[in-house]
Amino acid sequence: MNRDTRESGDAVAWTAIVVAVLAMVFSWVAFNRSGVDVDQIVEQEFENALVDFETRYERLENEVRERTMEDDDETLDVAPTDDTTDVGTSSELN
Repeated sequence: MNRDTRESGDAVAWTAIVVAVLAMVFSWVAFNRSGVDVDQIVEQEFENALVDFETRYERLENEVRERTMEDDDETLDVAPTDDTTDVGTSSELN
């Protein structure tokens, strides 16, 4: 590759970068002129995402709490009692 070709390629790349940056600036200005501020939209979307996250977290927390309570109930049904009184067997009752 000779020097002229490389310099030509570098010039095209820099021109493309400048055009892309200018396009981004013009699009930002046009969007702001439409009456809506980008900062407000970003803030609103962030708040919506935060509320969604909090809602999902509360649901998960409630589900874990419910499952823990169910496990505790099952453990109580299976666990032996400390009561050592003899209630007798069915043959003794006859």
